[in-house]
Amino acid sequence: MVREVPAVDYRNDMYPHSKPEMGVFAFVVRSVLFDGSAGDSETFSAVARVLPASQKLPASVTNGGTFPIRYSLPYIVYNIYADAWRPWTPMLDYDQQYTPASYYISPSTVWGPFPSNTQFTFNFYVWNYGASGQKFDVSAVFRVRLPSLPVHYRYYNSYYKITDYYVFEDWIRVVKP
Repeated sequence: MVREVPAVDYRNDMYPHSKPEMGVFAFVVRSVLFDGSAGDSETFSAVARVLPASQKLPASVTNGGTFPIRYSLPYIVYNIYADAWRPWTPMLDYDQQYTPASYYISPSTVWGPFPSNTQFTFNFYVWNYGASGQKFDVSAVFRVRLPSLPVHYRYYNSYYKITDYYVFEDWIRVVKP
């Protein structure tokens, strides 16, 4: 079985660490027949492609501001749900938990369908209202429906669709000077 794994899962497990500039990759395959010992093994192949953004969030900023995020996908996009949120693991840090902030992303939803390679632009607003030295991380998360890339699982001789949504994430650290 394959499931969507947002990059934030890895970031939370490895916190604190710097933002990877080349992206985060996830490929998860789960089988009940781990080694094919039941005689019903199934061969599969996979291809990983980088889908680079044309404009990402900076790794860190002071105070805050408005930052564009731009990307296109080589697939038909049906819709995109965009959200800004503060991940839970950095809340273990005192500054992360108690720094007052405001943040949002616009637009929060786009409806298509859009042809492949359509350029999408989102504006990410974030501001740190804390005291000098306080910081926090905030994520821009995009849940994108790609109908031409459905994820299926096999049960005996039948395949069942699980989803055709994929999650993309970028994040920023906002520090008060």
